[in-house]
Amino acid sequence: MGIAMNVEILEFETGAREAARRHAVTIVVDALRASATATTALAMGATSVIPVNAVEVAQCYVGLRGYRVAGERNAITCDGFDFGNSPTQLRHHQSQLLGHQLVLTTSNGTRMVHTARQGAAALLLGTTLNGQAVATAAYAVARQAARPIVILAAGEFDVRAEEDLCAARHIAGHLADLGAQVPPRYIRDEDPLAVFEATPSAEELRHWGFEKDVAYCAQRDLYDIAPLLIDDRFVPYQAAHAERAIAV
Repeated sequence: MGIAMNVEILEFETGAREAARRHAVTIVVDALRASATATTALAMGATSVIPVNAVEVAQCYVGLRGYRVAGERNAITCDGFDFGNSPTQLRHHQSQLLGHQLVLTTSNGTRMVHTARQGAAALLLGTTLNGQAVATAAYAVARQAARPIVILAAGEFDVRAEEDLCAARHIAGHLADLGAQVPPRYIRDEDPLAVFEATPSAEELRHWGFEKDVAYCAQRDLYDIAPLLIDDRFVPYQAAHAERAIAV
């Protein structure tokens, strides 16, 4: 099937740099919660999600017409922002998102995006919530670009995050169903909720009152949306976008 259909799961910023070096079609997985937040925002009617690294950059958009701003540092909502990095909060305030662009900055997920994009053939966001959709999109783009697929488990500051690996395996399973060459070690029959709830990330979220986010983020294939980076912002993947998204 060729190089475009080879799938590998990598981790951390080292994995992001390696994915960029390979010019891979890259799926960034930050399951708790950046991938889920961006996917939910688009599902709730946001026109795009703009990932930014610095809180100071995101603050420049606060109050601007046509924008909403979301973000956190160490799970705590940034001062003055419209939302935290909480997908359940976005669902509750759908009317405030509809027709707006969402600027998003997070402790880890957006940092991975900015590292991986420096050379990736195309960049998507994925998790269990949109596993089938993002696998289908990545498979289509990888075929067109003739590139491999890397699923990047973000981790947390270079510490392994089991929820990210679980979500990465979920996506890998869908890629295998599509015919991609997926190593057998990635294919597991596991319950994402059980994995997610046992992680330090979930414990931290519960501590700060975001326990609903954990169960929400562990759902499988809730949305048929694959956030694809085009012109510095994530939009829902459509077949017509593929050529514009391919960078190399």
